[in-house]
Amino acid sequence: MKLSFRKAILLYTLIPVIFIFVIFALENIHSTRQDVHERIGSHMSSLAYSYANLFNEVLNPISGIANTTADILQVDNTLKEEDLYRLLMLHVEHNPIIYGAWIAYAPYQFDKQQKLFAPYVFRQGEAYKQMDLGYDYTNGAYEFWNKPVASGKGEWTEPYFAKAGNIMMSSYVVPFYINGRLIGVAGIDIPLHDVSERIQIPGMKEHNVTVLSKQGKIILFPNAEYIGESIFEVIEKGFELESNNTTEQEEDLLRNSKLSIESLIKSMMSGESGMIDLTELSDGNDYWYFYAPIKTPGWSFAIRLKESEVFSSVYERFWYSLLFFGLLLFFIMAAIFFVSGKFSSSIAWLIDRCLRIERMNFQQAQDNKFNIKEVTQLSGTLDRMCAALNSHFSVKEDVRIAKSIRQQTLPTKMRHPSGFEFCVWSQSNAESCGETYDSVDFRQSSYSSDKELFGKKADGTNYLLLDAPDNGIDAAVKNTHLRVIFNSHAKLGVDLLDTAQFMNDYLVSELALPGPVQAWFGTVDNNDSTLSCISLGLNAVFYYSAESQNLRVLPNHPFALSMQKKMSDLVLQKIEILPNDFVVVASDGVWGAINENREQFGIESLEKIIMDNRNEDVQTILDAISQSIGQYTSHTSTKMNATVMLIKRNR
Repeated sequence: MKLSFRKAILLYTLIPVIFIFVIFALENIHSTRQDVHERIGSHMSSLAYSYANLFNEVLNPISGIANTTADILQVDNTLKEEDLYRLLMLHVEHNPIIYGAWIAYAPYQFDKQQKLFAPYVFRQGEAYKQMDLGYDYTNGAYEFWNKPVASGKGEWTEPYFAKAGNIMMSSYVVPFYINGRLIGVAGIDIPLHDVSERIQIPGMKEHNVTVLSKQGKIILFPNAEYIGESIFEVIEKGFELESNNTTEQEEDLLRNSKLSIESLIKSMMSGESGMIDLTELSDGNDYWYFYAPIKTPGWSFAIRLKESEVFSSVYERFWYSLLFFGLLLFFIMAAIFFVSGKFSSSIAWLIDRCLRIERMNFQQAQDNKFNIKEVTQLSGTLDRMCAALNSHFSVKEDVRIAKSIRQQTLPTKMRHPSGFEFCVWSQSNAESCGETYDSVDFRQSSYSSDKELFGKKADGTNYLLLDAPDNGIDAAVKNTHLRVIFNSHAKLGVDLLDTAQFMNDYLVSELALPGPVQAWFGTVDNNDSTLSCISLGLNAVFYYSAESQNLRVLPNHPFALSMQKKMSDLVLQKIEILPNDFVVVASDGVWGAINENREQFGIESLEKIIMDNRNEDVQTILDAISQSIGQYTSHTSTKMNATVMLIKRNR
């Protein structure tokens, strides 16, 4: 049987709620009458577990800070001494629970001329002090070094007396490595004498809390002077003092009490949680002990409650709770009935809208009669969806035509001068026509007037790369016009400076579509193997010299075409291309490619790929660049417009 939305809410919500409330009430009455001790014991054990988790919540950030410091040092091993002290100072200043923060480097890992270096920043009253620990912590006598280095992971130390602050404390320490080599350890110190003041436990008196380390050392205790000592030694001393003033019968009782307490301590140290009733150990009063593990450092936590205080308000609160839950059940039923009606009517209206969209009716139908935020937002989303669908076909057709224009006009074969290799790789995203490139033979002008105007030119090959940010047909037409200008000027023997100025004049005129165009022009002279080039905008142009084995980035003119009316400061760069030298031209879509974390591929990454493959042929270098870009952006939803051109002189 299919139910309406409102009936489904009423059926599947009200009935289970009523059933749960009835069961809860019956169980509550039964447990109160039959086994109050067990219920309270279970509740207080959970409370102890919650309080132990409170310690975890405070100590987890401490370990997180040390782990963060280690991560930073693993990623960046170039930090100087003053940078390390500044980093540690920030940790101590911004975290009042922290007494000190430090880094201990392995021998000769910070400075090849210095065996050990351990910067330490700690509190000194209201001020902060920084120092180098100045002793050999790697000699096997210090747990804060031995323990994390041996395990290879973060560890909490046993309570110890620290020389640097003359104070009892415990530390979280984590090792850090570079390429599998131990560099050092990073640690955070917390003082044990005032942990109880820093970590406040709601509703608990200070003398009712005990915290022990893995080996039984005292971290919190009713008597602060025992902090840092072994709990077993404290118990032994206490019972020795009491046994001096007891009779033989009392001594047996005392011995049993000692065994019970030691059993409690062993249960705590083994990582267990639970409760124990020690009614004869505290001046004739009945006390319950509840304990749970503090998992982050491996400590254990216990609280003590007086039995008479536990049961004083149990029955009184029971009747108030019964009345409260009865009223709560009534209001929940009324609220569900009202809300189900509101949601049912709003969902019916949204379904009607979706049916209209299914029938290809993209008319917007804003309706504000529903005051439910999510429904209003969904309605607005449907309006925007209708608008997008309404224009979808026209936009899609515009992109298709633009891509077709680019595909039909791109050169099928790129020219290259004798003695040179040339390759090009280009990709476009789904919403634009992509970037344009070309190559054309450069010939001396056959007209004497042209020769006088432009100068005598040697035969060579001209190259072009254009990147217009426009989308659709406009960008494709603009790029095609610019390619025609470039081709015609090359055949007339016009030099690159005049060609760039003419193209700029065309773009700023009323004849052209508006918008900037990034461009790279290059001419390879056949006679002297010289590359003359101009780069405008954000292209990355690299020149590799085989003789010096050096890769340098050629400067760009800061403005793209049409950004200035006159380009009087434009400079033609000339480079002598020797055997095995090559030039790489990459559009901003290459070095600016982004991954799923919105991080750029970067100029440095491109430089590294080129240098790693500098001795390969042009196609191998180009494949390495394109594959790296593909892998870097493989998890992103769209790919960038990107083009790489590579010109190399043969051996």
